Amino acid sequence: MSTEPNRSRGGLVLGAVAGAFVAVFVAGIVFVSVWADRSGLRERLDVPALTAEERLAEALEAPSLAVVPLSIDAGSDVDVALVEVLSKGIADRLSEQGLRVAYGDDVAPFRDKDVTAAEVAEALGVRYVFIGAVGGIGEEIRIDATLHDAVLGMSVFRGSFYGDRMTVASLHQEVVNSLLVVLNNIRG
Repeated sequence: MSTEPNRSRGGLVLGAVAGAFVAVFVAGIVFVSVWADRSGLRERLDVPALTAEERLAEALEAPSLAVVPLSIDAGSDVDVALVEVLSKGIADRLSEQGLRVAYGDDVAPFRDKDVTAAEVAEALGVRYVFIGAVGGIGEEIRIDATLHDAVLGMSVFRGSFYGDRMTVASLHQEVVNSLLVVLNNIRG
């Protein structure tokens, strides 16, 4: 028979709920701040826009990432719809892991444009920028992925992932898992 006190699971659950509440609250504040900057709300309320230093401080506080839609390599016969599904899937999976992810309308202006990762990061107020391309002929497919860190001013990950169109879901998951490993190592 053990003499240790019985630990209540209720206390653990309460702690987890409180932690989740704090995380959602902080994420909401960061989101509203960035949204207010981009929507023009700050000007209408006569609140000064965030400086580059303030945007950088926000990007360092909350892990943030922009997923630029994947491009299609010249000469490949990859379907545009497949590339869209892959791009959105990567953004969604990273978002599910607690990252603040810019995707969709936010990053659409940068698709297939000659802009640097630093320009994308500054415009969107994020620290990391994911840029990639899809190529392949026939059943074979390849995803080239690069993750840029705007604070360090360099690429922190580059990789190529190979598979076939039948295993595209697992290929997509390999990309996400690799990005998460890199981000977790950087954040400690």
